[in-house]
Amino acid sequence: GQPSPPRRAQRDAALRDPGNAALWQRLRTLVTDNDAQAREVLADLIEQRPELADHPDVIAVRRALDQYDFEAAAEALTQIPA
Repeated sequence: GQPSPPRRAQRDAALRDPGNAALWQRLRTLVTDNDAQAREVLADLIEQRPELADHPDVIAVRRALDQYDFEAAAEALTQIPA
């Protein structure tokens, strides 16, 4: 089943939280550099906004990073508003 709209809205709001903009920027840079530290930055983001763990785009990034597939992670990050 699809998540209820309020839950989806919460996740999307978490994704756009301006407080995390610097972390997202760092994550993008690390992914571009094929740097494994990207996993830690993503973990930090999820720690700050736990709703992100359920977000399909974030899940895609995390899966890619777990496999050290930086190309797939970069692709998934293009779905996330900068």
